[in-house]
Amino acid sequence: MKKWVFLLFFSFLAGCRPPAQPNFDMPCKFSEEKPAYQCHQPEGFIETFWKQFNDPLLDWLVEEGVSCNFDLLLAKERVCEAKGLYQIEFGKLFPFVDGIGLFSRKRNSETLADSPFLGAKFVNIFEIGFDSTWEIDLFGKIRDGKRAAAYEMMATCDRVFDAQISVISEIARNYVLLRALQKQYQIAQEQLKNDKELVSITLTRYASGLISELDVWRAQAIVDRRKAELPVILIAIKQTIYRIGVLLGRAPEDLLDLLCSPAPIPCADGKIP
Repeated sequence: MKKWVFLLFFSFLAGCRPPAQPNFDMPCKFSEEKPAYQCHQPEGFIETFWKQFNDPLLDWLVEEGVSCNFDLLLAKERVCEAKGLYQIEFGKLFPFVDGIGLFSRKRNSETLADSPFLGAKFVNIFEIGFDSTWEIDLFGKIRDGKRAAAYEMMATCDRVFDAQISVISEIARNYVLLRALQKQYQIAQEQLKNDKELVSITLTRYASGLISELDVWRAQAIVDRRKAELPVILIAIKQTIYRIGVLLGRAPEDLLDLLCSPAPIPCADGKIP
C-alpha cells in the first residue's frame, strides 16, 4: 500500500513540473533567391514613410489620424489593459498585505443613556484589521503566468503598431488618390472645353457644306459623354474625402473645406517599395 502511495505522490510531483521551453531549430539561411530589385530601407523608414512626400497637409492628416482614429484609440487602451494584467501577475510573486480601518460613533437613547447596561450616551468604536498572504511559487505557476502576461503585452503592442501603420497607409493612399482625382477632374474640364470648341468648328464646317450632319452629332455626343464624366469624378472626390474623415475619427463633412481645393499630386523624393 505504501508503494502505491509513494508512486502516486511522485507522479503528482512530476505532473507539477514546469513545462519545457520550446526549442526551434531555425536554418541559418533560406533557399529563396534574392529579388531582382531590393530597396534599402533606413532605420525607422516604415514609421515615417509618408514624410517622403514632403506634404505638410499630409503630415497633419497623419498626425491627426494617429491621435484620433477610433481603432487606434481602442488598441492603445488594450495595451493599457495588458500592462495592468502584467502588473497583477507580477505582483503575485510578492506578499499581499491588506489593511482595514473603521471608526463609528453610536448614540444611545436619552432615556437609557445612564443605564448601567447600555453605557454612556455616546459610544466611539475603533476597528483595525490587518491581513497578509503569500503564495510560494513552488512549481512555477505564478512565474509562468507573469511570463505569459508579458508575452501578451508585447503582442498587444505589436498589434497597435500594425494598426497604426495600416491607418497611416490608408490615409496616405486616399490622400494621393484624392489629388489624382482632382487632377483628373481638371483634365476632364479642359477636354470638355476643347470638345465644345470642336463642336463649334464642326458646325461651321457643316454650314459650309464640307461635312455631313453625322459628324456634327458625333462631335456633340463626345461633349455629352464628357459632361457625364464630370459628376462621376466629383462623387469619387467626395467619397475619398469622406474616407479620410472616417480614418481621422471626424464627421465626413469636416474636411470638405480643407481638401476640396486642388493641389499637386504628392511625389516622393526617395523610393517607396
